[in-house]
Amino acid sequence: MKKTFTAGLLTLLAATFPVCAQPIPTPTNASDYEELPELKASEILRPEILQGPNHKVREEVPTYSGANRFTIDSV
Repeated sequence: MKKTFTAGLLTLLAATFPVCAQPIPTPTNASDYEELPELKASEILRPEILQGPNHKVREEVPTYSGANRFTIDSV
């Protein structure tokens, strides 16, 4: 009975999720990817956040994996 159940399950999965006939192309070199933007902290943050008595946020804000990376210099 276990073998019948497994074969039936595989048949159901094959019917539900058909296999693609064509392979999905993958990027092969760096020029195939979109260049990540570099944002400006002054365009994102409020002025009181940019600079305080003990810190300053650098203007350049690189983006990695959809997240902004702020660099903060402190005294």
